[in-house]
Amino acid sequence: MTDFKIPEFCANDPRHIATRMFLQSNLTEDEYNKRIVKYIEQCKICNNNAECLSQARTNLSRDKTTYPWPNYDWDYSNYVDNNYSAQATGSNANAGVFKNLDASIKVGKGFLIDPNPGDNSKPNGDNLTDRSGDFPVYGCSGSRRDGCKKWWEVRDRANLGKPYNDQFFNKYSTSGSNSSSYYFKVGTCDRPDIKDISECNMRGYNWIGGACFQDRYAYMDNTGGIKPFRGLVPSMATDLLAFNPLYIMGSFMGSDTPYMKIQECPKIEGFIDSNNKNIWVGLLVGLMMIYISKKMIK
Repeated sequence: MTDFKIPEFCANDPRHIATRMFLQSNLTEDEYNKRIVKYIEQCKICNNNAECLSQARTNLSRDKTTYPWPNYDWDYSNYVDNNYSAQATGSNANAGVFKNLDASIKVGKGFLIDPNPGDNSKPNGDNLTDRSGDFPVYGCSGSRRDGCKKWWEVRDRANLGKPYNDQFFNKYSTSGSNSSSYYFKVGTCDRPDIKDISECNMRGYNWIGGACFQDRYAYMDNTGGIKPFRGLVPSMATDLLAFNPLYIMGSFMGSDTPYMKIQECPKIEGFIDSNNKNIWVGLLVGLMMIYISKKMIK
């Protein structure tokens, strides 16, 4: 095992130690080393900033079961603060009737009409002052600005890229109002047509027990509401509809729903397709993760 020089503020933190120990015991040496190299770079950027270091630890634990991770992490509350807080709207006790009325109308649109994420959104935004993203613009002023620059930079490195080259990952949008929509692993596809470990690995698939398996994904569409009502309240209603038992059962059978699109496994001549029989396991785990993450949103 390579002896890495981990910066002191990352090396001695108990949470970081626990994460590294878990990964070291569950990853191949090559995969662990690749992650640690990136992790050390991010620790150096953070230079003991707590929020930045927490993000570096999160990035270290991430794999390619989800794409893109920044979309999965979309912070709805930060987006609301960026666009509908008193600082964003300019409302206050001394602003005057018309200024505060205009602010109230804007907030009302946020609840009923304006989508979250917005039509021009991008996870993390383009910079510290980009209110179309989900980085806390107004929480990073004054003395916090230097630390937030480091946090923003490390947060911007959370995207690991596509799991492998496949047109399915280009089929559905992950930007604009789809900035909280993402792809997540739901199972595998048998690849009996690939009989060589080198070819299997080169394509980004997994060689297990003398056979090649391609990870299978689903696209979770988290765009809220129904046009023109795409604000917070309609979005909450459509989130509940996404967990309709009929939709979930359809997904377990490998069928698309209005909120989830399942990747088709390659049809290989001469082989019987049995890839849908175990998809419910991956979907169940994925849906549980989504449910837990929603409950944890601030």
